[in-house]
Amino acid sequence: MNFTESFPKLISKAYSARSQRIRRQRVTADSTALGFDMFSLLTYISALASAGISRDSLLENTIRQDNQLVLYFRQVFLLAKKMGIEYSRAFTLVGRTAKATTVRSLLLRLAGAAASGEGERETINEELEVEKEQFSSQYERSVESLRKWTDAYIAVLVSVTLLMVVVMISTIISPVTTNLMLLVALAVVAISGLFGYVIYRTAPVDVKTYSVGWGPCYRSRAFLLVYVGGLLGILAALVVWKQFGLGPAVIVFGIFLFPSGLYSLRDDNLVDSIDRDLSNFIRVLGVSVTTLQTTIPDVMTRMDRRYMGALEPYVKRLSMRLSYHLKPNYCWERFIAETGSELVRRTVRPFVDAVHYGAKGNSAGTTCSQFALRMSLLRARRALVASSFAHLMIPMHLTVTALLIFIFQVLVVFNTELRDTLGDLNSTPQGQTRPLDFRSVEGLPIDPATLPFFQTQDLGFFYAITMGVVLLITALNSLVPRFAAGGHALKCVFFGSLMLIISGLNLTIIPPVVARLFVI
Repeated sequence: MNFTESFPKLISKAYSARSQRIRRQRVTADSTALGFDMFSLLTYISALASAGISRDSLLENTIRQDNQLVLYFRQVFLLAKKMGIEYSRAFTLVGRTAKATTVRSLLLRLAGAAASGEGERETINEELEVEKEQFSSQYERSVESLRKWTDAYIAVLVSVTLLMVVVMISTIISPVTTNLMLLVALAVVAISGLFGYVIYRTAPVDVKTYSVGWGPCYRSRAFLLVYVGGLLGILAALVVWKQFGLGPAVIVFGIFLFPSGLYSLRDDNLVDSIDRDLSNFIRVLGVSVTTLQTTIPDVMTRMDRRYMGALEPYVKRLSMRLSYHLKPNYCWERFIAETGSELVRRTVRPFVDAVHYGAKGNSAGTTCSQFALRMSLLRARRALVASSFAHLMIPMHLTVTALLIFIFQVLVVFNTELRDTLGDLNSTPQGQTRPLDFRSVEGLPIDPATLPFFQTQDLGFFYAITMGVVLLITALNSLVPRFAAGGHALKCVFFGSLMLIISGLNLTIIPPVVARLFVI
């Protein structure tokens, strides 16, 4: 199947799935996800309104967009076109049903503007400026909260680890019940997981990537390698586990996942570079269309692509397709799919549609480029917090897992030495002096095996609990950096591979080192 047959079907299938998901969504509360959708949708309406089209055409194009707020505008459009209700009344009726405060206030303000006879362009531009400031403020507040909670997560992770270490050390003095050890392990995992969930809920919800099929080059390779590498890694880890133990098996599994994680990281960095260069590209393209008084394909053949940065190869292919007189919609959709950026999708479509309906290129380009620039700056602030947290998580995970494994191995050595000592005491022939002779107050000898402290224990259960906590913390520390940074879910594979390799190295290196350090 060639491209002209397969890619339109992929686009249609993707839109069908996303449209069904939008119809199932219900906007119930204000959030950064809602603010992002509202900001992008108002940008689209503002760019399209600059073309001077009618209100009916404006709403008809708006409800075709992939946005959770489209549900309300669709209801307004149906009330006005199918039932003959005035737009001011339709906006009021739909606005009263909205549960989110920002959506309700927006629809009611649009109802007031429609009743007063104010033009759509002026109204939408005012709403866009207000929403731009509100969304920026909300995003920055979320980033500051994220900064506080990431610091709290580090502190809590250290605290709960020390709690478990204290309980493990106390087993040297007096036996600890398995129920207490299990309760402490569950508390460690539950508290760490709770703070990880808080980071997930606190981080700004910002859709960063866009995929048709498996996505662009690096992302599709990451998907392929995570499936192939994951399956082969599991099989190889099982074989290594039987031959060499758990530590080498964890290292092998992490190594098999690392190529996929590396490609996912490269894809994320490429999307960041594309988003940074997008604003200049749209702004210059819009100014050139207005200045040269020509079409977008003609302008793109004349533009100097050297200033486009990461967008240069994608713009070059787009220009070639448009010059071959292929369908413009499919050319632009292919351009969006190749970049794999949601910001490109939400910036390019308003500009292309506005110019198609007769808007001036500089006006539409300015509106869309300001949207792209604002989002890029906000993401840069978030990246500063998330990158610092991710870099700190690597040595923190190394320290926490090493401490747990070290203390457990100390327990193993102590338990072994204590068992040997008690065995020597019990095997001393009658009449000979024991190396250690405990006596009570009355002067009668005491058997050390009957003392309520310094008793040998079966460490099989403790081993299972310790290894379970180490592996669960490894999984949690693989997810939390991605929660803070955002982006595609494949980024978890990169952090997961690093955490697995670190945990495996600790499981492999620390036991023999402890055995050598505590040889008596």
